[in-house]
Amino acid sequence: MFVVLASFAFKVKAQPLNYRFVEVKGHTGIHMYSGDDLNPFLEKGYGAYEFRFGWQMDGSKGWEHNYRYPSFGLGWYSGFVGSPTVIGNPNAFFGFASFPLSKLKRHVWISEAGLGLAYNLRKYDPVKNPLNDAIGTSLALYYNYSFGGRFAINREMDLLYAVDVTHISNGRMAQPNHGLNMVGVNLGMRYHFNKLQRKNNPGHKPDKLWDVRPSYDKQLDENLRDYKESNFLIHLAGGFSQNLKDKNTNVKYFDATSMVEFQKFFHFKHAAVVGLDFFYDGNMLGFDEDPYEVGYHVGYDYKIWRCTIRMQVGSYIYAPDMKGAFFMRPAGKYDINDRWFAQLGLKTRAGIAADWLEWGIGVRL
Repeated sequence: MFVVLASFAFKVKAQPLNYRFVEVKGHTGIHMYSGDDLNPFLEKGYGAYEFRFGWQMDGSKGWEHNYRYPSFGLGWYSGFVGSPTVIGNPNAFFGFASFPLSKLKRHVWISEAGLGLAYNLRKYDPVKNPLNDAIGTSLALYYNYSFGGRFAINREMDLLYAVDVTHISNGRMAQPNHGLNMVGVNLGMRYHFNKLQRKNNPGHKPDKLWDVRPSYDKQLDENLRDYKESNFLIHLAGGFSQNLKDKNTNVKYFDATSMVEFQKFFHFKHAAVVGLDFFYDGNMLGFDEDPYEVGYHVGYDYKIWRCTIRMQVGSYIYAPDMKGAFFMRPAGKYDINDRWFAQLGLKTRAGIAADWLEWGIGVRL
């Protein structure tokens, strides 16, 4: 996901977009906590607010028509998730992407994702903060996904609402790492404006009002209607992680992933994937287990321009029992050119627990 948002940020910067907006949102909900020590601090749920600044695509690039003019931007998050003396009050800077799922009428269904860096966390310390088994670092990854709607109140203002999930963790680069997992709802407002208004017709009584929303062109690239591409992909990745018994130390283990995949597009946005995985899990050396593992996976790819959001589920042909029955891999892929790509993913173990972050590069055959 990081490579997806970073590439779109570069795309937005390179494109002179005049349609812009600011948003404010409030969040509330419950914690999905898998540990024990923090339960008394989390039982009342959480609250948060965020501010966003974004750019609205206007259809000047062909691919924007095919995705109903998505929007992208930067935001700041501030949360009240429990005890500030144990957990802290997490803040985050993040990038986000917003994709309309329905026709661009007064009400639009929206899918949004954000990724960034969380800070202002009170990490675990065996003496000063022994109860915090959720976060073992002062900085962590911030991720949010929401599904909801946007309703145009008037020319400039939208009402925003959604259900969402928020995840804050370090990807098991340091222990403990149960993470902060929050499920809830959000409500907010978006204000649209056009940069050209202030440039060409400023003042409180301008002689011309510039459009603050682009006119939607339903044109679709005809070459994409029967898009049926197939690819073989080879991907190599590495990362570092820590065992729970090594928490509050600098002991970390090297992990590696190599995989071979077959990718079949059945639509220009959507593809199915099957693949074989070969893992080296250095953590297993700390338990006198074989670090070499073999697995397989199936997955779904959603392609946006040069970027692909990937979701995979797999199991093992050979692995220690403590790895569990299956693993998952949410990931973001960016096509550097027609042959090479970069990918960042999170491999899990025993279901949804973080195993390690996979930083990698691959080739399309």
